Amino acid sequence: MCAVAAPVLDAGGSPLAAVAASMPESRFDPTGTAELGRMVVDTASEITARYLG
Repeated sequence: MCAVAAPVLDAGGSPLAAVAASMPESRFDPTGTAELGRMVVDTASEITARYLG
């Protein structure tokens, strides 16, 4: 199993939840790790921003 994750933060900067993407190792492509990581971080940041409203 391979996965990347990023935290969703509360107003104090403490982790509240997480966004993760996972896949079987057989489907993992190391050349796409940076892009997948950016998408996960961007999504977690968007959720944080909406939560803080």
